[in-house]
Amino acid sequence: MKKLFLLATVVVAMTFASCGNKTQPSANAEADSTEMSTDSTKVVAADIPEDVKALTSQLAEKLDANDASGIAATIEGAKAKAVEMAKNNPEKAKEYLTKLQVWLKSNAEGLKKVVANAGNSTISNALNSAVTAVSAASPDALLSGLTNAAENVKDAGEAALNNAKEGMENGAEKAEDAKEAVKSAQAKVQKNAQEKINEAKDEATKKLNDASNKAGKKANKAINDAAKEAAKGLGL
Repeated sequence: MKKLFLLATVVVAMTFASCGNKTQPSANAEADSTEMSTDSTKVVAADIPEDVKALTSQLAEKLDANDASGIAATIEGAKAKAVEMAKNNPEKAKEYLTKLQVWLKSNAEGLKKVVANAGNSTISNALNSAVTAVSAASPDALLSGLTNAAENVKDAGEAALNNAKEGMENGAEKAEDAKEAVKSAQAKVQKNAQEKINEAKDEATKKLNDASNKAGKKANKAINDAAKEAAKGLGL
């Protein structure tokens, strides 16, 4: 009986440990899923295949995996790829968008389920917006809108660059003006200082001359007085 009791105790303990271990990975799995979803939004045109079959295959894989953010990012990347393609072949770009729209419409129900089960309002809204933006307009209108938006971004970037360049040039001009102003101020200070030195020098020379004149007069007077006394002494 004691052996049976001990065996039962061990089984219960193992059961609780097993339940605890199952609960922990669930939280980690959710965190990992969020991280993967965040990383999968980092998709640009360079990551998207130009072949539309390869594109729809990627989307199908993400749909099967319920990867809402991955689907949204791939759609955004496909839009950028279409703009890139339109530079050399607008018709091919339109065909690319047309087949993307066909795939989205064919998988509308599956996409709705992914949106509903995203578990994150930001991700579900991003996917819903991406699907709606591509599906709502004709391929011509969609491509035109995407191209215009890309041009606006490019123009805004060039304008910002030009403004920065102009600001740097203005800054250089102001720096040069400030440099000239400093030089002018230094020259003025030096001129004023030299003028003060010259004034002091002239004043000192004048005082010295005055002192010399006074001393000369005194000397002459002393000589004259001595001559007079000498003359008296001689009876002259």
